[in-house]
Amino acid sequence: MRWAPGHTDKVLWTKDVQPDADRGEVDPAGTKLFVPGGEKFTGPNDTAEFLLDPKTGNVIKTFNITPASHDTTIGVSGKYAYMETKSSPIVSMVDIATNTIIKDLRFGNVVGPLVINSSDTLLLGNVMQYFGFEVMDVATGKVIAQVHADGVTETPNENPIALKNHGIAWKPDETEVWLGSKFHPDVFVYDMTVMPPKQTRRFNPGNGYNTVHWITFSIKGDFGYPSPDQNTSIRVQVIDTKTYMPVASMPNSESIMEVDFSGGKVVAVGSQYGIGRKAAVP
Repeated sequence: MRWAPGHTDKVLWTKDVQPDADRGEVDPAGTKLFVPGGEKFTGPNDTAEFLLDPKTGNVIKTFNITPASHDTTIGVSGKYAYMETKSSPIVSMVDIATNTIIKDLRFGNVVGPLVINSSDTLLLGNVMQYFGFEVMDVATGKVIAQVHADGVTETPNENPIALKNHGIAWKPDETEVWLGSKFHPDVFVYDMTVMPPKQTRRFNPGNGYNTVHWITFSIKGDFGYPSPDQNTSIRVQVIDTKTYMPVASMPNSESIMEVDFSGGKVVAVGSQYGIGRKAAVP
């Protein structure tokens, strides 16, 4: 892994973590970097998630969780990290101030992509073998809703450990959630002002999508970025969140994150995950 802040493009450190480095996250204060050991590593000893110092690359702590550690999500509060693995329905909730796991959040099945709201009260997750998403009450550690994706024909359960959805995101004001599918090009939209959430529409981004693999938003929430099939030349459609219509496109990528500059300095940073920003939206 490499870390190069500032304006010089100089590599400040390189860190070899074993068995691998998967999709991690840094806290909003920029003081702690969570690095999963990798979803391809499923052996009994492949249980590591690393906590590094972003300035030096030094290991602050190693968390031993279930194998195949993958995504780690941190909300805008910066208080908690949510560590997901591809071998368990449990998401480990970490108190970032003390570097300790304080709660195990158990979903209905092995969890895929997950996103948290700005108050750290509702955690949403794609789960294996369910077409839709689950809503976790963080305070109680219980799933309070299974929300189905309606309007399209589901594919058979050919793979017992398959995700039917890969991609979920809060609209930054937390009024909506957008959901992608691994076998259909549509984006499913849900009203999050009611519980259980209610599907209000689905729309096709166009431009030859076959699936929607990942979803992020601009910081203000005026644009949505549903990413299409991985490793293809299909361009990402930029969606106006008021009209649900494409207004531009960009090269294929799921790693979309807004970074705003003023006077040559970074003034605002988004997230690679579709986290809620209600507490931070003006």
